[in-house]
Amino acid sequence: MHVDNGPNRSVFASGAFAISSNPTQGPNVVIPDGYSIVIKARRSNSSITYLEVSSSTSTNAYSLAAGEFIGLYITNLSLVWFSNSTNTDVIEYIVET
Repeated sequence: MHVDNGPNRSVFASGAFAISSNPTQGPNVVIPDGYSIVIKARRSNSSITYLEVSSSTSTNAYSLAAGEFIGLYITNLSLVWFSNSTNTDVIEYIVET
């Protein structure tokens, strides 16, 4: 699916952060209006990563296996909470800024 977001951006931001079995809020990463952020479960992760809309775990979580990714049209990565069953997994992200 093609989305016309206007002119191409000249820079992007990327990063990574550790998650654990306790819900971890995503870092404060502002996403420009009309753009998405790509969130990836690092390939070396050993368990399923769960994405939530709050720190309360639920059965409605979106799951990512190691190496899988998703693009979200949200305003800030801090809107997403992450958890898994280990304390060694990492989430990676990239966004045009």
